[in-house]
Amino acid sequence: MTVPIDSRAKAVWLLDEQQDGVHPKDSAGNLAELEVDSTLTRPAVVPWTNGFAREFTAAPATGFEVVDTNDDLLLARNLTILAIMTFDNAAQDAAGTPGTVITRGRDSELTPFGLRLTVTNAATDEVRIQLFWENTAGTQVVDAGVLVTWPDDEEFIIAAIREQEGSDFVVRYVVNADWANGSTHPLDIGATSASSVFVGAEPTGASAYQNHLAGDIAFLEVLDEAVAVEEVIDVWRLFFEDVPNGITAIRGLLPPGPYSRDPNSFIQREVAMEGAALGTVKNTARRRRSFPDEASGDRLAEWERITGRKRTADQSIDQRQQCILDYLSTLPGLETADLKQELLKALGYTAIASIDILTYDVDNTEDFASASTPGADDAIISEGNGTFTVAAGVLEVDATAVSLRFDPLDNANAPYHI
Repeated sequence: MTVPIDSRAKAVWLLDEQQDGVHPKDSAGNLAELEVDSTLTRPAVVPWTNGFAREFTAAPATGFEVVDTNDDLLLARNLTILAIMTFDNAAQDAAGTPGTVITRGRDSELTPFGLRLTVTNAATDEVRIQLFWENTAGTQVVDAGVLVTWPDDEEFIIAAIREQEGSDFVVRYVVNADWANGSTHPLDIGATSASSVFVGAEPTGASAYQNHLAGDIAFLEVLDEAVAVEEVIDVWRLFFEDVPNGITAIRGLLPPGPYSRDPNSFIQREVAMEGAALGTVKNTARRRRSFPDEASGDRLAEWERITGRKRTADQSIDQRQQCILDYLSTLPGLETADLKQELLKALGYTAIASIDILTYDVDNTEDFASASTPGADDAIISEGNGTFTVAAGVLEVDATAVSLRFDPLDNANAPYHI
């Protein structure tokens, strides 16, 4: 799977190794390789869309861990957790426990974040996605989360976003192209230095674990800031629309012939790589066209620079976007009154009455309902030999060398649509 690495990410795992014994690396370069201890089973490599993923199971109990030596994931404020994965509802329900995607902190260490999935109704594939953490007193705080319908083994993009908004934290969730709000919480999150990070399981002691995840993870990312909902949806479009469409387009350019369908074959890897590049270019171009109400990250900062707006530490992305929109709404538009004001300044006049803008209604019509002979004020003018008259809804042309023309320049009633 080809994934553009977000420069703001504190940890990025592309779990697409082709051998079980090759442990996933942090593509952001902040953490060491993910490891397993004596009580964890290493998740197996499995084929996935356009690549590979890691299969996490509740039995045997799988999971990874890594020590956050430099506290890159000591995130007690804003954060975003984004995962591209599948969820095995039946296996998770049989285990009788939630499945933890990622968390930080063991034993007495405070947990600044965690993301877990809970099957609430296996028959209808109903799953609750919840962000959790501990406050500075060590009490676990579990957000209300969001309920989604997640069929077994269907590939989803999920994101949990925690963002300061004024004097509180707000939590949002994005599932594919949809999103929903969680709850609001006080600004009280604890964290312990040099804690371990766990993927696919949650520690209960020095070497004990619980809440093992049942599902495949292909991509996992943690950022130290909240991202806009639209930005996550763009990631969904990249993986589930743009890249597949790009691969289809490249595959359609291949000459006729028998080709291997093995995703690890040379031809399929070439097609996947070129198709992903094509899809990524399309996705990037779309994001660069974003308006202020959809912008985030660098694009939002650019809008703030252009409009002269300055963000404050307690502003959420929504508030920053609204600040820009409020400013833009004060600027002159294309209304006649606005144009007069701009022309007044440009021409150096002092009285608005000195400016007159003529406007035309291009939807004027003529039904010839009244009997009359068109004159100089009509849009239709006769030329040459002959005459024409209007008789109760009918335009009558007499003689041969007669032409009818529209004359919008010399006529206040023009143009007509006949």
